[in-house]
Amino acid sequence: MFGEIYIQNQKVDTYPFQNISVIESVVDIKDISKNTNAFTRSFTVPATPTNNILFRHWYNANIDNSFDARTKQAGHISWKGKEFKVGTFRLQKANIKKGRIVSYTINFFGRLSSINKEVKGDELSVLDFTTLNHSYSPANVLAGLTNGITADRDVIYTALMKKQLYVNPDPSDNTVTDTLVNVSFDGGANAGLQWLDLLPSIRLIKIIEAIEAYYGFTFSRDFFGHQEFSTAYLWCNNSVERNQTGTEGIIDWDSKNGNDVWMNLTTNVGSYTVNSGTGERFRLGLRVTAEPGYETVPFTVRFYINDELDEVHEGTNDWNNYSALRVLQGDGSNDNFNYQVYFTVSSPYDFEYTAKLYTYFDEDGSGTVLGTADASANTQLAFMDIGLNLPKIKVIDFLKGIFSAYKLVILPTGEDTYYVDTIDNYYANGDLIDITDYVKFDEYPVDRGELFNEIAFEFQEGQTLQGANYLSENARGFGDEKLSLEDANGDPLDGKAFTLKLPFEQIPIERIQDQNDQVFSNLMYGASIDKDFEPIVTKPFIHYAIRTGQGVKKIGFFDGTTKSQLHVINNVSCASGIENPCLYSTTFSAERNPYNGAILTNNLYTNHYGPYIDEVFNIKKRIYKFTAILPERIQLLLSLNDVLKIKENVYRISKYAVNIATGETEFELFNFFSDLAVGQLKAAGNSESLYVDYRAQTSFLTVANLTGSSIAQVGLTEFDTSWLTPTIVGGQIQCVFDEYTNAFSPRNQRLDVTKNGNTISIFVQQNQRPLTVDNNVGTADNNILTSDNNY
Repeated sequence: MFGEIYIQNQKVDTYPFQNISVIESVVDIKDISKNTNAFTRSFTVPATPTNNILFRHWYNANIDNSFDARTKQAGHISWKGKEFKVGTFRLQKANIKKGRIVSYTINFFGRLSSINKEVKGDELSVLDFTTLNHSYSPANVLAGLTNGITADRDVIYTALMKKQLYVNPDPSDNTVTDTLVNVSFDGGANAGLQWLDLLPSIRLIKIIEAIEAYYGFTFSRDFFGHQEFSTAYLWCNNSVERNQTGTEGIIDWDSKNGNDVWMNLTTNVGSYTVNSGTGERFRLGLRVTAEPGYETVPFTVRFYINDELDEVHEGTNDWNNYSALRVLQGDGSNDNFNYQVYFTVSSPYDFEYTAKLYTYFDEDGSGTVLGTADASANTQLAFMDIGLNLPKIKVIDFLKGIFSAYKLVILPTGEDTYYVDTIDNYYANGDLIDITDYVKFDEYPVDRGELFNEIAFEFQEGQTLQGANYLSENARGFGDEKLSLEDANGDPLDGKAFTLKLPFEQIPIERIQDQNDQVFSNLMYGASIDKDFEPIVTKPFIHYAIRTGQGVKKIGFFDGTTKSQLHVINNVSCASGIENPCLYSTTFSAERNPYNGAILTNNLYTNHYGPYIDEVFNIKKRIYKFTAILPERIQLLLSLNDVLKIKENVYRISKYAVNIATGETEFELFNFFSDLAVGQLKAAGNSESLYVDYRAQTSFLTVANLTGSSIAQVGLTEFDTSWLTPTIVGGQIQCVFDEYTNAFSPRNQRLDVTKNGNTISIFVQQNQRPLTVDNNVGTADNNILTSDNNY
């Protein structure tokens, strides 16, 4: 035996020369969407005294403290005494013959499976975003709309809402309804973006950090630190409410009076049991009274029965329905009905109130008051809880969606630590290994492999009005891409169809025109409404936010009392910028940049799937299966991104299986045609360019095979290079920027990265600070004022 098996640090007895193959694969060429994991097929081990002790005679259910086969148990596989593969083992069954235990059937799973085990069915709402929570106030919403709630813009606001917007500078147009708002600063007194219509968005990297903190994972920043991901946001939208009503708080009851009141003063939940056979019933009444100074504050009362929302009431000052809020009764049968009831209050503003609950016994219709419960001064703060407002999606589905969207490779590198990067960059970091001397050439098959004649990349079907219209007009959803794979004659390949569907939705974004002269404003927005203009909850929506100066079409902001002009806005977009060409897009297809109409040629497909698919479905592509006995120095260090040289040809690894009994490795390889020189420098994705805003900040560039490189800074135009400090940190270039105070033009430089005589150049630009003026007035010498990017 070349290898040995250990479960719970105890060596497992195995059958001599039994074939036990550990299969390794990171991306299976037969399924372009999945990340795979080390595993073994089921194999048996003998029921020796050692194994019986390990498995604690699991086959005998009458023995206490038996081996727990309900969960996978930690273990590892060694290779000639050295740790080879670490993961978990599953005991599948015990095999009995003639009344005696003879063997156990088990199999092995690599560490990657532990992510599924840890996150279980948890949703994003279980994660801790305490540091990003904030008071939901006009001032904070305005700060988030024009820059960010935090200095790092981890939480921002954009014009994503559940209404339609338009621009009309007519001062008599004061349209502000549940479905339509004029946002022109020159419009009516209340025109403008309404602060209560706006919801926050959170940077994707903050969700990754929250997952790491909650579960104890550590993901590498090879991709998660890249600006394509780190500048993208997730919209916090999980309610059909058009306006924010603040965080709900359960009414805190602190006393009760009467001959009996069914209210628990600790849980603030009332319990009522109704006997249907006697016709008895209870009637509940509630009164909520604003404290002095809060009489004009609007609030919402919600009544829950058995954790289901039953009634919603809105009011101000002294709201009451103390005689017949709700009747609790049975259905005429002889069964008892149990009711658990509680009440909540919410408001878009800070609110203080008292409350009183009346319980009536109403069997004879007399309405006798049994008792009351009182709540002395309660305080409900207008509070934005990020976790509670995140879209409803499981943590594992969110991660899988991210991995699929960007074609990421995830590999365990230790206990709960994982390497994460794009397939392109992962492959670029492999080594070239010549295994010709160890391959058996007497017989090997060459296969055409799995082929597809159609590949579809899809988001969840668009539920919004614009999303449904786009689907109707284009026969595909916004952002979706469909490839038809054909031969040289235009005939479909001999294969089948394949669909990759993300758990996210795309909301088409509009740049608003002045309805009078059709001139575009600089405001972009997205409406989460259906064809009837009713608000909806979309699937999770990932977007970019471009801080954009507002031009001649003035946009207003209404805080409930006062209207102000917005000079800079975080514009929501599927594109990462308004520059041409735009480096990144959240769509698979080459949609148009909603700001300037430019085709988004750099998108999820072209950035992350195109080169890989071109290789996999190249006319010259073949699948080769070779068997080799590798020396220990190669076997223990072999990586799935290595390029194998066999005679004069080179191959990528689809997967391989190592037999720990015979020492043989069976490879499934495919020839590749990339022009990448293995071991040379290569910027990942679109890292040939880096654009940042004016703030002091740190960004990262991912470059393959960076170790041993040098960086030279080259100033461009009139700028020096002192404002940027680049440092090689692992497989990335850490770029530390000084703040840039100029408001009229960006500054730039070039980074020349050199290794072994090979140089790649990366263009870096820091944009100017947005131009703002006091009192909405700007002056300049000679009456001329110019700026870039509409700032």
